[in-house]
Amino acid sequence: MSIVLQGSTSGSVTLQEPAVAGTTVLTLPAATGTVLTTASNIAGTQGASMVLLGSATASSSATIDFTNLALSDYSGYRILLDCVVPATNGVSLLMRTSSSGTFQTSGYYWQNFRWTTTGSGVTGNAGSATGIALDASGADNMANTANQGGNWVVDINVPFQNTDIHKVTYQGFYVGSTWLGIVGGAYSGTNSIDGIRFLMTSGNISTGRFYLYGIKNA
Repeated sequence: MSIVLQGSTSGSVTLQEPAVAGTTVLTLPAATGTVLTTASNIAGTQGASMVLLGSATASSSATIDFTNLALSDYSGYRILLDCVVPATNGVSLLMRTSSSGTFQTSGYYWQNFRWTTTGSGVTGNAGSATGIALDASGADNMANTANQGGNWVVDINVPFQNTDIHKVTYQGFYVGSTWLGIVGGAYSGTNSIDGIRFLMTSGNISTGRFYLYGIKNA
């Protein structure tokens, strides 16, 4: 069987993804010059710039680690955290980064603003610690209420560069003394980032889902 697409000065051709649950890849022949030869894959429904690099589910975990990250393939990382609950009440969620395979335990500086679900009580907080605090550490720490916890979106830009200070931005929603919205930023050293770790200031991560995405270089 052969399919011929007639030339035209108008109109369009649409290739639909396979009608199979969980399938997001179209297989088309590869090209040698203008001749189609052996099969190769073209991403179907997945976005062109965002790639899922890894995921993890916490279950009384001391840390959640993403390691051996490619230094030059991505212009940024985005991490989604869902329903992260500490095992111990009144602790903070930290993020660390690694360079040359070693997680750094100093040189982190962070600041954030938080507010209640009524939109009141906007309060700033800042500090330095052994990691980047994603909650209002020391001012309104996380509660360990099951099935509640916190959600965050964390962005790291240009992780491969090693001349400028690395900046991190984040936004989230978590249970502390009440439900709290939070936005913040942080910075650390200038070394290239090849790993990301999440941990509590004390005790384990009881539950939570973690997804790491890479933003492709143009």
